[in-house]
Amino acid sequence: SPPLALGGLARAEPRSVVFAGESALTFDGVGEGGRLLARIGARCARGTSPMNRHAVLSLVQATPPYAVCTRPHNLVDDTIASSGRLADCDELSGLLPPPLSLVMALLGRKSPLFLDVGANIGACALRVASGGYRVIALEPVEGNFDALVAGAAANALPPGASLRVLNFAASPRAGLRKL
Repeated sequence: SPPLALGGLARAEPRSVVFAGESALTFDGVGEGGRLLARIGARCARGTSPMNRHAVLSLVQATPPYAVCTRPHNLVDDTIASSGRLADCDELSGLLPPPLSLVMALLGRKSPLFLDVGANIGACALRVASGGYRVIALEPVEGNFDALVAGAAANALPPGASLRVLNFAASPRAGLRKL
């Protein structure tokens, strides 16, 4: 199903990246997981949020390794930039069922689905997607969303994996709220 947003569609290579307005993006795995598509230390976040002015790609030391877009003077971002990991995300490895094998993914089977509510810069969402899972990441804060999108664009996901990034919050009530 298409991302939940309005706007024109465009595709970028070397993997399918579907842009649907500014509210939702989907990154599909078709390449080799754990391969970075951008240089560590490169400027990364787009958008107009002042918090992203000095954002750069940082490497997370996981299996497989992946990049996230970090900003200075932010607790989560600084932890990743200085140590190469985020303990909260490390705990996920033991909690998730095994991802599908490459053969099963090529046969059309779907990987398990992981929902990251309040994804921030995507440290955990990107780790899970890089491990071969389908991920939906919700992040309502514009600056965090922009950094999450930039981090997602810097990583090649393995076959069967996908990452859908939504600029929304989760709530028990329907409607629009100002954060």
